[in-house]
Amino acid sequence: MIERLQEAAALRAINDPLATTTRSFAPDVAENLLKELLTTRTVDAVGKMIEIVGQYVEPVQLQVVCLTLSMVRFATRMYCNHSRPPTELQRQYSAVRLL
Repeated sequence: MIERLQEAAALRAINDPLATTTRSFAPDVAENLLKELLTTRTVDAVGKMIEIVGQYVEPVQLQVVCLTLSMVRFATRMYCNHSRPPTELQRQYSAVRLL
């Protein structure tokens, strides 16, 4: 069984793979991603949406999210690298510099 990651280890797992490359996250992107991964949204007994911030990140979820983010960023750059105005998808992922 793969152990869950505490906050510091999860943040390292997000940032460290890029350390030996020319790729990087814009400021606060990794921290915001971590915050989202630590947060669970649910509905309480009276039907109100609540957020619960946990202590752990599931490694498989972290890997899937980072891989997907990388793939979407690459695909967006490949598809939208023409002389067109930025798409909404490009704007959403512009905070991540992976190339």
